[in-house]
Amino acid sequence: MEMHMDFEKIEQERLKNQEIWSDKLLGKYIQRVGEPQLSIAKADIFNESDLPEPYRILMPDSIATMDFRSNRLNVLLNNSEKVTGVQFG
Repeated sequence: MEMHMDFEKIEQERLKNQEIWSDKLLGKYIQRVGEPQLSIAKADIFNESDLPEPYRILMPDSIATMDFRSNRLNVLLNNSEKVTGVQFG
């Protein structure tokens, strides 16, 4: 019973974080560390260095492990490198 309660709490936290980060990232472009400065409006850029650890940035053709980590932020980009989705897991 207690394990079930822990899972529910973890799932609620995961969904809350997903909503927060979706609001911050959807429709933006990630300025990656060590890459040339993006030449788009500053309001459309989010710095990779401001992403919470652990995270991974995934392009449509990226290969990713299927292990589930409820605290890992997955930033999904389209082929133009615009954020189209955010998931925790």
